[in-house]
Amino acid sequence: MAQPPLSQQVKALEAELGVQLLQRNRRRVELTDSGRLLLEEGSLLLAHAANVEELLRRSGTGEVGRLALGYFGSVTYDLLPAVLQAFRVRFPNIALQLQELSTADQVVALRERKIDIGLVHLPVKDTRIELTLLTMERLIVALPTSHPLTARAQIVAADLGGDSFILFPRRNAPGYYDEILALCRESGFSPNIVYEVANQQAIIALVSAGAGVALVPESTQNLRQPGVVYRPLSLSSNRLSIALAKRQGDSLPVVRNFSDVASAVALSRHMQRPPQPAS
Repeated sequence: MAQPPLSQQVKALEAELGVQLLQRNRRRVELTDSGRLLLEEGSLLLAHAANVEELLRRSGTGEVGRLALGYFGSVTYDLLPAVLQAFRVRFPNIALQLQELSTADQVVALRERKIDIGLVHLPVKDTRIELTLLTMERLIVALPTSHPLTARAQIVAADLGGDSFILFPRRNAPGYYDEILALCRESGFSPNIVYEVANQQAIIALVSAGAGVALVPESTQNLRQPGVVYRPLSLSSNRLSIALAKRQGDSLPVVRNFSDVASAVALSRHMQRPPQPAS
């Protein structure tokens, strides 16, 4: 009578391993010490294999893994925390790596694959970068508390013609920089730029010290700094565009998931925002 297939497989495994796994006699068959060890370790290996299979499946859908995100400073006062909170709720097993970078540096980091996705100011003129508009912000004025214009509820941009300005370097955020210069020119003056600094908090710190005034995104007013007063610009339609940036054609599931969440959060916040008064 031929041996049952299971017995044949066990004997073949014993031959391959060079150890006896079963102790056989006419009355019963029992595991040897080697057999018991294989049973214990084999169960762990099978469980681990199942876990690896599940991990790979979730990685393929962007549910686990890592994401390197670039952002510029002022989004930390409003948009970025809301996006991160929503993303963490939906994808708690994604490890986020955050880097504060200027728009220009984010474009370079995307091309060099140092980050996977970014939050940038528009315009970005690089055909290798795919952009999705998220939101737009009005420009407001940051003034030292000692400035006479703080007595006004709104500021006319032309009244800032005699002030010293604090601004980002143009290479860091060309769209932001050019929007401010265009607003000043439309108001009949060229700004006297006394400081160019790359960090939004440093700009506000200089305003607090009385070094000048700054035109900043409206979300910056969430940064409460002693010695600084924020005022809206009267009759201004000037806006800064904030977009999501990724490499053209990037189909990584985790990038797609973050983009979907960010777009949904931005849309929800836009729908909840009260209408702006007419300019």
